Amino acid sequence: MSRPELEVLIRIAAEASAVVAEVYAQPFEVEFKGPRDPVTIADRRANELIVDRLSRAFPGVPIVAEESEPESFANFRESDS
Repeated sequence: MSRPELEVLIRIAAEASAVVAEVYAQPFEVEFKGPRDPVTIADRRANELIVDRLSRAFPGVPIVAEESEPESFANFRESDS
């Protein structure tokens, strides 16, 4: 991984952590996708930000993300990226 790519990833992680901290600074609800599988609005917002930023920084590279709809990455194995 090149230094510029690493810097992009660090910046994205910092942005996502700010989103999570903002949500956690207030009362929030925890939902469950399944038994022992919690999800919060912080998870969803951070996921959305991360996927958006990665898509812009690395166009054409498939992104598999836990809180994304499975259809959004269904064909990631067929990708050349």
